[in-house]
Amino acid sequence: MEEYILEATDKTPAIHLKDGLVAISGRCIPEDPYKIFKSAHQWVKEYVKKPASYTEVNIQIEYSDTGSTISIFDILTRLVKCRNSNYHIEMVFNWFYEKSDEEILELGKFMESKLNVMFNYIDIHD
Repeated sequence: MEEYILEATDKTPAIHLKDGLVAISGRCIPEDPYKIFKSAHQWVKEYVKKPASYTEVNIQIEYSDTGSTISIFDILTRLVKCRNSNYHIEMVFNWFYEKSDEEILELGKFMESKLNVMFNYIDIHD
């Protein structure tokens, strides 16, 4: 699949999608989350039809509004469904957070529990 890259701004996340990698990082407070995440949703929708044998999912957000959180959750849901239905692939979910940012850590734990998948929690230093 063709690589997809969206550069971060003060209000929008960086999104990097390519075979074997799904990465979202930065601040997620766009005016229109649907517009920002639309291309990422479409890319993931196509990717799960023929995923790489190993995919690393890296989420490293600083802040996320409700609309962005829903969009990220929807992307993760599609990836988890793909992993659960394709036992010949490996998918690793990494959730990066700053030790002092309990809200982001709790958001990861909430998503992990709702998705019923194990996240690797990686503490990035403040």
